[in-house]
Amino acid sequence: MFSLRKLMGKDDKFFDLLEAGAEEAKTSVDLFAAYLKKVAASSSGGGVALDDFIQTRRKEKRIRHLMTEELSKTFVTPLEREDIEALSASLYRIPKTVEKIVERLSIYPGRITQEGFIRQA
Repeated sequence: MFSLRKLMGKDDKFFDLLEAGAEEAKTSVDLFAAYLKKVAASSSGGGVALDDFIQTRRKEKRIRHLMTEELSKTFVTPLEREDIEALSASLYRIPKTVEKIVERLSIYPGRITQEGFIRQA
């Protein structure tokens, strides 16, 4: 895995938290791709358990909260505070958006064309 610490040459908690957030975002997208393949293989998309999607979003939210706490405690940061906050917020939006898409896909009783979703996921 690409490491931000190697790129910047620092061992810092902000990079660890950003990497953890990126891992959770990747996990949610992988779950989404598996969900779409499962739905495409079956004739109905109902009865989906959203627990895994909810858990990844909650983990990312905890990571974002830790990031905010560390930013408020630290005087000097390796990157600009606004950049760290923007990265953290963007990483949080990924699992949140995936969860919302899966909720809406599971509510719709009809058949949705999955090809476009599978390609982009």
